[in-house]
This record gives sequence, structure tokens and C-alpha cells, in this order.
Amino acid sequence: MEFFLLRAYEKLLKINRSGDLGDRFDLLKSCIHGVDIDAKAVTIAQIALLLKAIEGSSAPSQFPNLDANLQSGNAVIHPSSPLLQRQYDAVIGNPPYLDAERMTLTCPDWRRYCTQHYRSASGNWDLFCVFIEQGLNLCRPGGRTSMIVPNKLISADYAAAARSLLAQNQLLAIRDYSQLRIFAASVYPIVFVAQKQPPTPNAIDSPAEPAV
Repeated sequence: MEFFLLRAYEKLLKINRSGDLGDRFDLLKSCIHGVDIDAKAVTIAQIALLLKAIEGSSAPSQFPNLDANLQSGNAVIHPSSPLLQRQYDAVIGNPPYLDAERMTLTCPDWRRYCTQHYRSASGNWDLFCVFIEQGLNLCRPGGRTSMIVPNKLISADYAAAARSLLAQNQLLAIRDYSQLRIFAASVYPIVFVAQKQPPTPNAIDSPAEPAV
């Protein structure tokens, strides 16, 4: 959570180019939101974002409260957080990779819920497929979602429903990182960028070499 939100905030700061601390806090409060199942990850992300906001400035007497911006919760199972009832210009993330067998053994209630509430939860689906659908759900019309997911999205039968959902929108880019050692586990990741709008021909950017 920390990495994705911090990089997004850094990009916004570069675009905004304001050195005023009040503006930097306002940008953080109005533009950065996140949900993570790990409460510790939420706290770490809050601290990292506030430190980035005051970078190069004297520490203020009071910091903004980010409890409404960054919250602990499950983003796809009974998503009750107010943050998950809104739509956004951009939705980014690194969803969990949890296959059908492991979900059936460790969290059958999650699997049952997803099967009843998500179109992408068909066959022997992996949890990342549901996150792709939720990412699109959380985008406003014309908004964009980008996630790092296993390259199984491209070819696995269980990911067919997720691919179908992406195909109904504008797939802007796919980056192949499968040759890079990004994770400790044996995962071959790709990154996609999709826009929530009907597709147009020849819009996808899929370079032969990974963009690093």
C-alpha cells in the first residue's frame, strides 16, 4: 500500500509544483485514498505520506488526519468502507494472488461471497481476477485502473471472465515484467492499464521489452 500511494502522491506533487505546505496537505487529503486489509500497512502508509508532504519544509505544529483517507478493510469482501462506495479518476494496486485451492481451504466464505457478487469469479478463479473487476467498478467513467498481476491473466482459462471485462473497456497498455525478479515467490507479473470506456481499435501499447 505504502509504495503505490507514495509514488502516486509524488507524481501529483510534481504536477502541482507547489512548495506551500498547506497546498501539499490539501493535495494529499483530496487526492490520495486507500484501503488495505493490514492495519499496520495503513499506519505505515499514513506516516510515509505525511513525511513526503513536509519534505524540505519545517515540521508543522499540526498534521492533517488521514484516517478518512486511508482505512483498514477488505476491498472486495463485504466492502463496507465509505471509500469503496465512491468512484475515482485512478485506481492502482497490487492485489493478492490467492488461487482456488488455497481459498477453498483457508477462506471458503470469501470464495462463496465473491462467486455470488462478481462476474469474474467463475471457474477456478484466482482472487486477483476479482480485484481487477473491483478496480473497474471503482473507476468513474473515463477513469483508469492499473494493477500488477500474474501473467496468467493473459492465458489461463480461469481468468477468461476477467479478460472479458477488460476487453469491454479500453486496454491502454500491458507491460511484461515476467523476466524480472520482483517478488520472492515464483510469480511472473505483468502490469496493465485500462480505461473505463468502450474500446477503440489499436489503442493498446504492448512493448516487446519490459519498461523499467
